[in-house]
Amino acid sequence: MIARELIDALAEYSRQNDARLDDLYDEALRDLLKKKGHPASLKDALQLSTRQRPANDRVPMKRTRKGR
Repeated sequence: MIARELIDALAEYSRQNDARLDDLYDEALRDLLKKKGHPASLKDALQLSTRQRPANDRVPMKRTRKGR
């Protein structure tokens, strides 16, 4: 259960910044998922899935010196 103080603080922040509570909830949940390494949208999930394979990583080519 959410602490009453947290709800009151969020409501006050919402009033002061002319923000809707559900937008603030969405932002907080997206930030939490990002912090924990979970995708928050289909686009994020697709980008994350392509990065899990080393073949998709861009690795700079090693330079070789000619004549050696």
